[in-house]
Amino acid sequence: MPQTCRTFLKSLHDQGLIEPFAWHFAETVSKLAPGGPASMPDHLFLAAALTAQNTIVHKHVCLTLTPDLKIEPLLSRDNLYGEVDTELAIPADLAVLLKSAACSFAVADGAGESYKPLILEDNRLYLQRYWVCENLCAADLRSRARAEPAAAPEDSVIRALTRLELDTDQIAAIRQAVSGKFCVITGSPGTGKTTIVGVVLALLLQKDPRQNVCLCAPTGKAQARLKEALDGEVKNNLTLAAADPARASLEQLSPLTIHRLLRINPVTGACGHNRDNPLLADTLVVDEVSMVDLPLLVKLLDAIPQGCRLILLGDKDQLAAVETGAALVEMCEAWQDRPPVALLTRSHRFPADSGIGRLKDAVNRGAAVEAWEIMSSADAALDVAPPPTSNDACARALAAYLSGHPFRAYLQAETAAAALELFNSFRILCATRCGPCGVDTVNHCVQNLLGVKTYGHGYPIMVTVNDYARRLFNGDIGICLKDPKSGAVRVWFPDLEKPGAYRSFGIAELPGHAPVFAMTVHKAQGSGFGEVLLILPPQDNPVLTRELVYTGVTRARTRCAVWAARDIFEKCVRTPTRRMSGLKAKLQS
Repeated sequence: MPQTCRTFLKSLHDQGLIEPFAWHFAETVSKLAPGGPASMPDHLFLAAALTAQNTIVHKHVCLTLTPDLKIEPLLSRDNLYGEVDTELAIPADLAVLLKSAACSFAVADGAGESYKPLILEDNRLYLQRYWVCENLCAADLRSRARAEPAAAPEDSVIRALTRLELDTDQIAAIRQAVSGKFCVITGSPGTGKTTIVGVVLALLLQKDPRQNVCLCAPTGKAQARLKEALDGEVKNNLTLAAADPARASLEQLSPLTIHRLLRINPVTGACGHNRDNPLLADTLVVDEVSMVDLPLLVKLLDAIPQGCRLILLGDKDQLAAVETGAALVEMCEAWQDRPPVALLTRSHRFPADSGIGRLKDAVNRGAAVEAWEIMSSADAALDVAPPPTSNDACARALAAYLSGHPFRAYLQAETAAAALELFNSFRILCATRCGPCGVDTVNHCVQNLLGVKTYGHGYPIMVTVNDYARRLFNGDIGICLKDPKSGAVRVWFPDLEKPGAYRSFGIAELPGHAPVFAMTVHKAQGSGFGEVLLILPPQDNPVLTRELVYTGVTRARTRCAVWAARDIFEKCVRTPTRRMSGLKAKLQS
């Protein structure tokens, strides 16, 4: 006797292939049905569970019911290679089946004022929260994009403000950001996103030095990098006179994380700044927008007055946000080659003929064979080797790679500044957490190789939980250093609010943290290192995408080594990330 969809889902749940949340969400939807659970069509129960699974596990905004929809990609990632143990044959027309079931049942109807936990819109199934978020985001961004621009400054005025030679794309982006109320500036690392923001803010503050400018980024690390980059522009590149009020205003700017800017309660998620209590900002600059998920972007937009100038910065080709959605990508695709999007194409960090520059461009185009050939060439900035297939092989490979490596000198550094500078000159990036190529194994191997004891001298840690009282945030990296006189070990961090300064904490004072001899590519977003070793697993994995390889490669400034099998690497480059969403279509409407 064939199984029902509920029995099938229970089987998947028992195998760990469907998250408990997805199963319980489907049960909740059935209880809300007008006639009770018995009145809910069996396939709608399946639709509810798969939509919740797709949103919560895979971070899509919705479940898009395309003709080629399959159930396997919707399952949890813990069981990556095993077969689904079930007798139920999922029909080839799964999308048609789910859409038909949803259309036939009132609970899936998005019309009306009543609460609808599951909403069908065109061929997309949403959890209501994300349907509301998407619509709010689209409406707000469309409204800002339609605002009439003011007169743009002359090119000669723009060029006179900086000692740098600005390229055509940079000039166009500056004109757009100054003249419009909304601008999205996107480009790969080294294209000058922060450089031109310095010029934009100088132009705006020369016009009105008293205007309120706010700067923010999604993480403490990105916040610090924005502050450092902007201070560098003011000090080294902008031609503002010392007595110019605009210069004084720029020097006083201090970026915040988005959470601190909005005063988000870490327990309830409520925002101190919202539509009823908006930010007092005339201009808001948001950096690293690729890392901002859809719900957080909506909270930010809700707190910005309509008259506020909004400038979004980010690399559309990087990994999408860890949480739900990929709003920056969809903005860039919806408004491709036209305002409010300004695309920067020339990298001043990676010349077009450099090894890393050629590699990142090939990866970005999806040219898998070309990317592998570039990586395998004799270019001194690139190196490639097979991935280890066991923990012992990983230990041996790392011992060979790190033998005599300059970064090891951080263990002998006499100051926290010197230790962190040397340590951050090199980083191992992994695609996964587990397995012989995962962060956990690599961290263990490098720690043993360097002879560093846990919480002993030279032990590096990355904060994983925000601690607002101590001003330590998720992603911050510090190093345990022993005081040569007392022998006591304290953990030293850069002071994000005072560039060049450092703070120390006792080990017992630290919030949640983890060792960071190696880190995931996701955690490395917003960072840069002199040299990067990118390690991909020997087997295929759903996290292996073009964006992951691109992000890993572009964290390197001067040298990039990749440990990967050719077939896995080329499949990564051919596999772009595509998060299901309706935002692009709504921005174009």
